[in-house]
Amino acid sequence: MLNSINNISDAPLAAANSITAQKTNPEKEIDETKEADAPAKAARKQDEYVPQKPQPSPGLYRKDGKKDGGEEVIASTDKVDAEIRKLKEKKAKLEQEIALAKDDPKKQEKLQKQLEQVENELRVKDTDSYRRQHMQVTRKQD
Repeated sequence: MLNSINNISDAPLAAANSITAQKTNPEKEIDETKEADAPAKAARKQDEYVPQKPQPSPGLYRKDGKKDGGEEVIASTDKVDAEIRKLKEKKAKLEQEIALAKDDPKKQEKLQKQLEQVENELRVKDTDSYRRQHMQVTRKQD
């Protein structure tokens, strides 16, 4: 008797399972047909790193002295150095003349003023900043 009760109680459960299975299967078939007819979705495209050559900075020079774009820049302080050398020679010459003019105070005073002028000019010109400001810059295109 217990077996018959179990069979009776299992029958509605089995029927319910088969009904739900029938309901879900047709929906799946409909979904599958929709997906088959619809165009395939494109896969998401992800960003991709593509390495590039580094771009040269404008206005900067390479180690070989050439500017980006094949321009060669040459800075020369030869004229300034020659001017300073002449002033130093003039100073040495005036010092010698002052030493020789011990007997003539007027001549010695005149030479001393010239020496002070030359020393002041040397103080101004014999500096790195003066050389930078007065250097000659030439640019050559390759």
